[in-house]
Amino acid sequence: MLTEEDVAAILGVSMRTMRTYRQKKHLHYLKLEGRIYYLKLILYIDLILLCYEVQR
Repeated sequence: MLTEEDVAAILGVSMRTMRTYRQKKHLHYLKLEGRIYYLKLILYIDLILLCYEVQR
C-alpha cells in the first residue's frame, strides 16, 4: 500500500497533479480516515492501461 505522496514521488508529479488524476478517475484509490492510499498492483495495472489508451 502506497500513500499519495509516495505515488507522486514515483511518478515525478506534484500533489496537485495527483488530485487531478483522481478527479479524472485515471487511478483507483482508497480513502481511509481522510488519507489517500493506492494498492501497488492496482496502481501498476492502471498505469499500464493508461499507456495503452495513449497509444491508440
